Amino acid sequence: MSMAMQSGPVKYLFWVAAPIAFAAAAAWGEVAHNSWLSIGVFVGYLVIVFGAMIAMSYRTYRSNAAEIEKYKKQSALGKLDPDEIRKAMERDSELQKEYSQMSKGMFKNMFILLALLLVIIFIYPTLLSTVVNKFISAIITDYAAGLATFYRSFLSYFFGYLVLFGVWFLVFYVLSRALKLPFAGQSANPMGNLPMIPSKGVIFYRDAFILDGSYIMRTPMAVKKVLINERRRFVEIELEQGPKDKKRNPMTMPYQRIRLYTKSPRELWNKVLSKYFQQASVETIERPQEAVVEEQARDGAELQDKSQGKNGENRYVCPYCGSPIMEGWEYCPKCGRKIPWDKLRED
Repeated sequence: MSMAMQSGPVKYLFWVAAPIAFAAAAAWGEVAHNSWLSIGVFVGYLVIVFGAMIAMSYRTYRSNAAEIEKYKKQSALGKLDPDEIRKAMERDSELQKEYSQMSKGMFKNMFILLALLLVIIFIYPTLLSTVVNKFISAIITDYAAGLATFYRSFLSYFFGYLVLFGVWFLVFYVLSRALKLPFAGQSANPMGNLPMIPSKGVIFYRDAFILDGSYIMRTPMAVKKVLINERRRFVEIELEQGPKDKKRNPMTMPYQRIRLYTKSPRELWNKVLSKYFQQASVETIERPQEAVVEEQARDGAELQDKSQGKNGENRYVCPYCGSPIMEGWEYCPKCGRKIPWDKLRED
Protein backbone atom coordinates (compact mmCIF):
# COMPACT_ATOMS: atom_id res chain seq x y z
CA MET A 1 0.00 0.00 0.00
CA SER A 2 1.18 3.52 -0.75
CA MET A 3 2.83 5.59 1.94
CA ALA A 4 0.20 8.26 1.26
CA MET A 5 -2.56 5.76 2.12
CA GLN A 6 -1.19 4.88 5.56
CA SER A 7 -3.17 7.53 7.45
CA GLY A 8 -5.30 6.00 10.20
CA PRO A 9 -8.92 6.10 8.85
CA VAL A 10 -7.94 5.32 5.24
CA LYS A 11 -5.72 2.42 6.32
CA TYR A 12 -8.33 0.71 8.48
CA LEU A 13 -11.14 1.32 5.98
CA PHE A 14 -9.00 -0.20 3.25
CA TRP A 15 -8.17 -3.37 5.17
CA VAL A 16 -11.84 -3.90 6.10
CA ALA A 17 -13.57 -2.94 2.85
CA ALA A 18 -11.15 -4.58 0.40
CA PRO A 19 -11.48 -8.20 1.68
CA ILE A 20 -15.27 -7.89 1.85
CA ALA A 21 -15.46 -6.54 -1.70
CA PHE A 22 -13.11 -9.22 -3.04
CA ALA A 23 -14.96 -11.99 -1.22
CA ALA A 24 -18.32 -10.79 -2.56
CA ALA A 25 -17.03 -10.51 -6.14
CA ALA A 26 -15.31 -13.90 -6.03
CA ALA A 27 -18.37 -15.59 -4.52
CA TRP A 28 -20.63 -14.05 -7.14
CA GLY A 29 -18.31 -15.30 -9.85
CA GLU A 30 -18.41 -18.82 -8.38
CA VAL A 31 -22.20 -19.11 -8.20
CA ALA A 32 -22.68 -17.38 -11.56
CA HIS A 33 -19.99 -19.56 -13.12
CA ASN A 34 -18.34 -16.43 -14.49
CA SER A 35 -14.71 -16.05 -13.40
CA TRP A 36 -14.33 -12.89 -15.49
CA LEU A 37 -16.50 -11.06 -12.97
CA SER A 38 -13.92 -11.62 -10.24
CA ILE A 39 -11.08 -10.69 -12.59
CA GLY A 40 -12.88 -7.50 -13.62
CA VAL A 41 -13.37 -6.45 -10.01
CA PHE A 42 -9.70 -7.09 -9.25
CA VAL A 43 -8.54 -5.08 -12.29
CA GLY A 44 -10.90 -2.26 -11.36
CA TYR A 45 -9.50 -2.27 -7.85
CA LEU A 46 -5.94 -1.96 -9.17
CA VAL A 47 -6.94 0.92 -11.46
CA ILE A 48 -8.66 2.82 -8.64
CA VAL A 49 -5.94 2.26 -6.03
CA PHE A 50 -2.98 2.99 -8.29
CA GLY A 51 -4.79 5.98 -9.77
CA ALA A 52 -5.36 7.39 -6.30
CA MET A 53 -1.73 6.71 -5.38
CA ILE A 54 -0.45 8.53 -8.47
CA ALA A 55 -2.79 11.48 -7.92
CA MET A 56 -1.79 11.89 -4.26
CA SER A 57 1.90 11.46 -5.04
CA TYR A 58 1.73 14.11 -7.78
CA ARG A 59 -0.09 16.50 -5.46
CA THR A 60 2.50 15.97 -2.74
CA TYR A 61 5.33 16.40 -5.25
CA ARG A 62 3.99 19.76 -6.46
CA SER A 63 3.53 21.01 -2.91
CA ASN A 64 7.04 19.88 -2.00
CA ALA A 65 8.56 21.53 -5.09
CA ALA A 66 6.85 24.83 -4.23
CA GLU A 67 8.23 24.68 -0.68
CA ILE A 68 11.74 24.00 -2.00
CA GLU A 69 11.56 27.07 -4.24
CA LYS A 70 10.59 29.21 -1.25
CA TYR A 71 13.57 27.96 0.74
CA LYS A 72 15.96 28.58 -2.14
CA LYS A 73 15.17 32.29 -1.87
CA GLN A 74 16.41 32.31 1.73
CA SER A 75 20.00 32.50 2.88
CA ALA A 76 21.44 29.09 3.74
CA LEU A 77 23.33 28.26 6.93
CA GLY A 78 25.60 25.90 5.02
CA LYS A 79 25.67 23.14 2.46
CA LEU A 80 27.35 19.90 1.47
CA ASP A 81 28.57 19.84 -2.12
CA PRO A 82 28.35 16.66 -4.22
CA ASP A 83 32.16 16.55 -4.53
CA GLU A 84 32.62 16.65 -0.77
CA ILE A 85 30.04 13.90 -0.29
CA ARG A 86 31.59 11.75 -3.02
CA LYS A 87 35.12 12.04 -1.61
CA ALA A 88 33.92 11.15 1.89
CA MET A 89 32.02 8.13 0.55
CA GLU A 90 35.06 6.94 -1.39
CA ARG A 91 37.08 6.90 1.82
CA ASP A 92 34.47 4.76 3.60
CA SER A 93 35.83 1.29 2.92
CA GLU A 94 32.94 -0.36 4.81
CA LEU A 95 30.13 1.17 2.72
CA GLN A 96 30.24 -1.39 -0.10
CA LYS A 97 30.25 -4.28 2.38
CA GLU A 98 27.32 -2.72 4.20
CA TYR A 99 25.32 -2.41 0.97
CA SER A 100 26.10 -6.02 0.07
CA GLN A 101 24.87 -7.36 3.41
CA MET A 102 21.67 -5.32 3.24
CA SER A 103 20.94 -6.44 -0.32
CA LYS A 104 21.39 -10.11 0.60
CA GLY A 105 19.03 -9.72 3.54
CA MET A 106 16.37 -7.99 1.45
CA PHE A 107 16.55 -10.61 -1.31
CA LYS A 108 16.31 -13.40 1.26
CA ASN A 109 13.20 -11.90 2.83
CA MET A 110 11.53 -11.30 -0.54
CA PHE A 111 12.32 -14.86 -1.61
CA ILE A 112 10.62 -16.21 1.52
CA LEU A 113 7.49 -14.16 0.84
CA LEU A 114 7.46 -15.20 -2.83
CA ALA A 115 7.80 -18.88 -1.92
CA LEU A 116 4.92 -18.58 0.54
CA LEU A 117 2.78 -16.85 -2.08
CA LEU A 118 3.44 -19.64 -4.60
CA VAL A 119 2.50 -22.27 -2.02
CA ILE A 120 -0.78 -20.48 -1.34
CA ILE A 121 -1.54 -20.23 -5.06
CA PHE A 122 -1.00 -23.95 -5.63
CA ILE A 123 -3.00 -25.15 -2.63
CA TYR A 124 -5.69 -22.47 -3.03
CA PRO A 125 -8.31 -24.67 -4.85
CA THR A 126 -8.00 -27.43 -2.24
CA LEU A 127 -8.23 -24.98 0.65
CA LEU A 128 -11.27 -23.25 -0.80
CA SER A 129 -13.08 -26.51 -1.52
CA THR A 130 -12.34 -27.89 1.95
CA VAL A 131 -13.37 -24.76 3.83
CA VAL A 132 -16.56 -24.23 1.83
CA ASN A 133 -17.81 -27.81 1.55
CA LYS A 134 -16.93 -29.17 5.00
CA PHE A 135 -17.40 -26.17 7.27
CA ILE A 136 -19.11 -23.11 5.85
CA SER A 137 -21.83 -24.93 3.90
CA ALA A 138 -22.87 -26.93 6.95
CA ILE A 139 -23.19 -23.78 9.05
CA ILE A 140 -25.15 -21.93 6.35
CA THR A 141 -27.49 -24.91 5.92
CA ASP A 142 -28.24 -24.99 9.66
CA TYR A 143 -28.86 -21.26 10.11
CA ALA A 144 -30.17 -20.24 6.67
CA ALA A 145 -32.14 -23.25 5.56
CA GLY A 146 -35.00 -21.07 4.34
CA LEU A 147 -32.88 -19.29 1.70
CA ALA A 148 -32.78 -20.35 -1.90
CA THR A 149 -29.97 -22.61 -3.01
CA PHE A 150 -28.37 -19.80 -5.01
CA TYR A 151 -28.10 -17.50 -1.98
CA ARG A 152 -26.91 -20.32 0.30
CA SER A 153 -24.18 -21.11 -2.21
CA PHE A 154 -23.27 -17.43 -2.45
CA LEU A 155 -23.00 -17.08 1.34
CA SER A 156 -20.92 -20.26 1.56
CA TYR A 157 -18.38 -19.00 -0.94
CA PHE A 158 -18.48 -15.49 0.50
CA PHE A 159 -17.61 -16.58 4.04
CA GLY A 160 -15.17 -19.16 2.66
CA TYR A 161 -13.24 -16.46 0.86
CA LEU A 162 -13.32 -14.26 3.95
CA VAL A 163 -11.83 -17.07 6.03
CA LEU A 164 -9.05 -17.65 3.49
CA PHE A 165 -8.32 -13.93 3.21
CA GLY A 166 -8.13 -13.72 7.00
CA VAL A 167 -5.72 -16.64 7.23
CA TRP A 168 -3.51 -15.20 4.48
CA PHE A 169 -3.57 -11.80 6.16
CA LEU A 170 -2.46 -13.22 9.52
CA VAL A 171 0.29 -15.36 7.96
CA PHE A 172 1.73 -12.52 5.90
CA TYR A 173 1.34 -10.04 8.76
CA VAL A 174 3.25 -12.19 11.24
CA LEU A 175 5.91 -13.10 8.67
CA SER A 176 6.34 -9.47 7.62
CA ARG A 177 6.75 -8.40 11.23
CA ALA A 178 9.42 -11.05 11.72
CA LEU A 179 11.25 -10.08 8.51
CA LYS A 180 10.71 -6.32 9.07
CA LEU A 181 8.98 -5.87 5.73
CA PRO A 182 6.11 -3.44 5.03
CA PHE A 183 2.68 -5.04 5.08
CA ALA A 184 -0.80 -3.86 6.07
CA GLY A 185 0.36 -0.34 6.82
CA GLN A 186 3.04 -1.30 9.31
CA SER A 187 5.72 1.25 10.07
CA ALA A 188 8.38 -1.08 8.72
CA ASN A 189 10.90 0.35 6.31
CA PRO A 190 10.41 -0.96 2.73
CA MET A 191 14.08 -0.24 2.09
CA GLY A 192 15.11 -2.59 4.86
CA ASN A 193 17.74 -1.03 7.09
CA LEU A 194 19.19 0.94 4.20
CA PRO A 195 20.03 4.56 5.07
CA MET A 196 19.13 7.53 2.89
CA ILE A 197 22.47 8.85 1.55
CA PRO A 198 22.06 12.10 -0.41
CA SER A 199 24.63 12.34 -3.21
CA LYS A 200 23.47 15.48 -5.06
CA GLY A 201 24.04 17.81 -2.14
CA VAL A 202 22.43 19.00 1.09
CA ILE A 203 21.43 22.60 1.86
CA PHE A 204 20.83 23.70 5.45
CA TYR A 205 18.43 26.50 6.39
CA ARG A 206 17.28 27.94 9.69
CA ASP A 207 14.31 25.61 10.18
CA ALA A 208 14.87 22.88 7.57
CA PHE A 209 17.37 21.14 5.33
CA ILE A 210 16.89 19.84 1.79
CA LEU A 211 18.27 16.50 0.61
CA ASP A 212 19.20 16.06 -3.06
CA GLY A 213 16.95 18.98 -3.97
CA SER A 214 13.90 16.73 -3.45
CA TYR A 215 13.17 16.11 0.23
CA ILE A 216 12.49 18.82 2.81
CA MET A 217 13.22 17.82 6.39
CA ARG A 218 11.69 20.47 8.63
CA THR A 219 13.02 20.96 12.12
CA PRO A 220 12.79 20.36 14.99
CA MET A 221 12.50 16.66 14.17
CA ALA A 222 11.65 13.62 16.26
CA VAL A 223 15.00 11.84 16.37
CA LYS A 224 15.80 8.58 18.09
CA LYS A 225 19.60 8.75 17.89
CA VAL A 226 22.40 10.66 16.17
CA LEU A 227 25.67 8.90 15.30
CA ILE A 228 28.78 10.98 14.59
CA ASN A 229 31.16 8.55 12.92
CA GLU A 230 34.45 10.38 12.40
CA ARG A 231 36.18 7.16 11.34
CA ARG A 232 33.84 6.67 8.38
CA ARG A 233 33.16 10.40 7.89
CA PHE A 234 29.41 10.73 8.28
CA VAL A 235 26.65 11.92 10.59
CA GLU A 236 23.71 9.51 10.72
CA ILE A 237 20.28 10.57 11.95
CA GLU A 238 17.87 7.84 13.04
CA LEU A 239 14.30 9.12 12.85
CA GLU A 240 11.55 8.19 15.25
CA GLN A 241 9.04 5.63 13.95
CA GLY A 242 6.05 7.45 15.35
CA PRO A 243 3.26 9.16 13.39
CA LYS A 244 4.43 11.43 10.62
CA ASP A 245 3.61 15.14 10.81
CA LYS A 246 2.13 15.66 7.36
CA LYS A 247 1.96 19.43 7.72
CA ARG A 248 5.64 19.74 8.55
CA ASN A 249 7.03 16.93 6.40
CA PRO A 250 4.49 16.14 3.65
CA MET A 251 7.04 14.28 1.48
CA THR A 252 7.39 11.03 3.42
CA MET A 253 10.59 9.09 2.78
CA PRO A 254 10.78 5.30 2.85
CA TYR A 255 13.80 5.55 5.14
CA GLN A 256 14.33 5.80 8.87
CA ARG A 257 18.02 6.71 8.74
CA ILE A 258 19.61 9.70 7.01
CA ARG A 259 23.36 9.52 6.52
CA LEU A 260 25.26 12.71 5.64
CA TYR A 261 28.81 12.17 4.41
CA THR A 262 31.24 15.03 4.95
CA LYS A 263 34.95 15.60 5.40
CA SER A 264 34.38 16.84 8.97
CA PRO A 265 31.40 15.20 10.73
CA ARG A 266 32.12 16.83 14.08
CA GLU A 267 32.24 20.29 12.53
CA LEU A 268 28.95 19.68 10.67
CA TRP A 269 27.28 18.64 13.90
CA ASN A 270 28.61 21.51 16.00
CA LYS A 271 27.90 24.27 13.47
CA VAL A 272 24.61 23.17 11.91
CA LEU A 273 22.93 19.91 12.90
CA SER A 274 23.07 20.39 16.67
CA LYS A 275 20.66 23.32 16.26
CA TYR A 276 18.03 21.01 14.79
CA PHE A 277 18.01 18.25 17.43
CA GLN A 278 18.08 19.47 21.01
CA GLN A 279 17.07 16.29 22.85
CA ALA A 280 18.72 13.67 20.66
CA SER A 281 20.94 10.91 22.00
CA VAL A 282 24.35 11.52 20.41
CA GLU A 283 26.96 8.79 19.95
CA THR A 284 30.46 9.48 18.62
CA ILE A 285 32.96 7.12 17.00
CA GLU A 286 36.41 8.69 16.99
CA ARG A 287 38.97 8.16 14.28
CA PRO A 288 41.99 6.10 15.35
CA GLN A 289 45.32 7.92 15.42
CA GLU A 290 46.78 5.55 12.81
CA ALA A 291 44.09 6.57 10.33
CA VAL A 292 44.82 10.25 10.94
CA VAL A 293 48.55 9.76 10.30
CA GLU A 294 47.87 7.70 7.18
CA GLU A 295 45.48 10.31 5.79
CA GLN A 296 47.94 13.13 6.44
CA ALA A 297 50.62 11.18 4.56
CA ARG A 298 48.23 10.56 1.66
CA ASP A 299 47.18 14.21 1.53
CA GLY A 300 50.82 15.23 1.58
CA ALA A 301 51.58 12.94 -1.35
CA GLU A 302 48.62 14.34 -3.29
CA LEU A 303 49.77 17.88 -2.60
CA GLN A 304 53.27 17.01 -3.77
CA ASP A 305 51.85 15.51 -6.97
CA LYS A 306 49.84 18.66 -7.60
CA SER A 307 52.95 20.76 -7.17
CA GLN A 308 54.45 19.08 -10.25
CA GLY A 309 53.49 20.02 -13.79
CA LYS A 310 52.38 17.55 -16.44
CA ASN A 311 55.90 17.34 -17.84
CA GLY A 312 57.63 17.36 -14.49
CA GLU A 313 57.87 21.18 -14.43
CA ASN A 314 58.06 22.74 -10.99
CA ARG A 315 55.11 24.68 -9.67
CA TYR A 316 55.48 27.51 -7.22
CA VAL A 317 53.34 28.92 -4.43
CA CYS A 318 52.44 32.59 -4.13
CA PRO A 319 54.36 34.04 -1.15
CA TYR A 320 51.42 36.33 -0.31
CA CYS A 321 48.35 34.07 -0.37
CA GLY A 322 49.82 30.56 -0.73
CA SER A 323 47.89 29.58 -3.87
CA PRO A 324 49.66 27.47 -6.56
CA ILE A 325 51.16 29.46 -9.47
CA MET A 326 52.83 28.46 -12.71
CA GLU A 327 56.13 29.68 -14.02
CA GLY A 328 55.57 32.42 -16.58
CA TRP A 329 52.68 34.05 -14.75
CA GLU A 330 53.20 37.72 -13.97
CA TYR A 331 50.45 38.16 -11.39
CA CYS A 332 48.82 35.79 -8.90
CA PRO A 333 45.28 34.97 -10.09
CA LYS A 334 43.99 34.81 -6.49
CA CYS A 335 45.41 37.86 -4.73
CA GLY A 336 46.34 39.87 -7.85
CA ARG A 337 49.82 40.79 -6.61
CA LYS A 338 52.87 40.75 -8.81
CA ILE A 339 54.88 37.57 -8.38
CA PRO A 340 58.52 38.09 -7.22
CA TRP A 341 60.03 35.43 -9.49
CA ASP A 342 63.62 36.33 -8.73
CA LYS A 343 63.11 35.73 -5.04
CA LEU A 344 61.16 32.51 -5.62
CA ARG A 345 63.82 31.05 -7.90
CA GLU A 346 66.54 31.89 -5.39
CA ASP A 347 64.60 30.07 -2.66
